Amino acid sequence: MKDIVVDIVDDHKMVIGGLRDMFKGFPGLRLGHTYDNGRELLAGLALQQPDVLLLDIQLPDMHGEELAGIIRLAYPAIKMIALTGFNTAEHARLMLEKGVSGYVLKNTDEHKLLQAIQTVAQGGRYIDAPIQEKILDELYGKERAQGEGYKPILTRREKEILNLILEELTSQQMADRLQLSLRTVENHRVSLMQKLNAKNSAGIVKRAFQLGLVRK
Repeated sequence: MKDIVVDIVDDHKMVIGGLRDMFKGFPGLRLGHTYDNGRELLAGLALQQPDVLLLDIQLPDMHGEELAGIIRLAYPAIKMIALTGFNTAEHARLMLEKGVSGYVLKNTDEHKLLQAIQTVAQGGRYIDAPIQEKILDELYGKERAQGEGYKPILTRREKEILNLILEELTSQQMADRLQLSLRTVENHRVSLMQKLNAKNSAGIVKRAFQLGLVRK
């Protein structure tokens, strides 16, 4: 049986180094190429494709959601696993919709990561247990959100982000104005989508008006 060839794209060298060491202890897995950003990855895939790709969501030049969509269309045979620190149901849902077969947190046990790689390589799906719980919580939360009188409680920062969404600012513009990192802004945006049961910025605005969180 041939080895499962795995490529990695992640801008943290410590993560790649740790995965490289991990692979040495598991016969049947072979590390292919490693990449620091999305553009390097796409250039490399044009020359050679792995069996499985471990894909970080937050890269310097491209978002993992965008990258996964491109790869799914261009290289449908590649099985993708989102390997990330984003422990939210919304991030998982977006990545699964874009074609990844697995969603694994970076702090997961190496044996579970191995199981995820083997599972998706054989055509299956693998979602880390903590994320499965959050997806179920989100589903139940949506049911509660549809109940009469439901009104989510927003943090001060979430209210600030909501107001900036109403001003039609991009995430980078929000980060600059609030002096926050882009990742922090994205996390607050995802939190708003979860609380308001919205899929994008337009949905956030619509639900905010429906729930009386902002005035026309």
